[in-house]
Amino acid sequence: MKKLIDLRYLSIACLAASTLVSCYEEDTFLEDNITETGRSFPNIYMNEIGDSYSRGQSVQVELEFFSDETIDELRFYQEVDGGERQLLTTNPYQPAFSMIKSQDTLVINYLVPDVDPGTEILLVAEIVNENELTDESSRSFDVVNPVPNLTVANTLSAFDGTAIPGEALLYGLVVNDTDVAPGDYQPVDRISVFSQISGQSEVQLDDIELPANTTTTFSLLVPLSIDEAAISGETVTYRFEAVSSVGEVANVSSDPIDIVDDTPLAEVANGSVFIDDADTLGYDLLNLANVPTGGDDAMKDLVINALVSGSVSMSSMNDTEFVKSDMDAFDNSTLHAIGEEFLLNRENALQTIADLKVDEVYIVKVRGTSDYVIIKIASSTISSESATIEFIVKGGV
Repeated sequence: MKKLIDLRYLSIACLAASTLVSCYEEDTFLEDNITETGRSFPNIYMNEIGDSYSRGQSVQVELEFFSDETIDELRFYQEVDGGERQLLTTNPYQPAFSMIKSQDTLVINYLVPDVDPGTEILLVAEIVNENELTDESSRSFDVVNPVPNLTVANTLSAFDGTAIPGEALLYGLVVNDTDVAPGDYQPVDRISVFSQISGQSEVQLDDIELPANTTTTFSLLVPLSIDEAAISGETVTYRFEAVSSVGEVANVSSDPIDIVDDTPLAEVANGSVFIDDADTLGYDLLNLANVPTGGDDAMKDLVINALVSGSVSMSSMNDTEFVKSDMDAFDNSTLHAIGEEFLLNRENALQTIADLKVDEVYIVKVRGTSDYVIIKIASSTISSESATIEFIVKGGV
């Protein structure tokens, strides 16, 4: 414990050896020249913190303190690059005795300011007694660019949460997507990709090298395919790592994908659409039924929307989309096979098919669902005033 003492008569001008000796020969010198005031100093200790933090990061600073005298308050300061001391908080004393630490404690949540990387910040905690005696403790750290972060923005798959062995998936990743810290992040060198099947050992699939100085927010589409060794009933999970050039790693894992058996498709309907001067007969692929002229347009997945010079165009009146395929896909169609083909060709998806021809084949993603069918144009009857298109539907809807 520190005591306040008055050295009123102690001379610091002992210039000769004989004088020094005479100082120590007087046994009662300190007794005669110290006045005890009865006041004691408080004690405070700031626990260790990290060596570096990024702008906008929250840091928990734990203080331990005690005093034999009455404590008035605790003050918390920062000094930026050796600049002026800035008072951040003043905390009136409140007892918070820790049985583990055997003294009072206080945790302060400190937010790293928006300063340039390389800036040194000194944190200072001061305890003040009512007797006006004080004590201080401090820690310092360097400000660095924020550590990279990684999120799965979306999973592009034919079917939500299920797939067959070998099926393609697309994962949309976003690197450094956060509002916590402004400015550039620590550079990201690569994205490492791993997979794990139902608790088996994790396997690294790829290292995706990134351009130099990748320090800002960006998106990345990662194509993957389910391991051929996976079997129905198992799950597959993917993990992605963003690796910084300074060694920091950000991790994110996908939702598990359930492995299922594929479903061969069968012919489920023979349908048709029609148009003339008075009527436009549409077709509903969810209910496998025609929709009359006055019916709900939102249910019209297929309609003839144009009859020009002996050719017709067919379209949807909702968000149903078409991807052109071939006869082999129609003859050997399975549910996951047509879903995967649609996914991989989604950028070429159409809502209107111009100049429709017999024997053309289209994979159809039905409105508002993850349901797919495949249709083959079976026949067309076209005149100057009307047109009828007949088709075969294979699917599981």
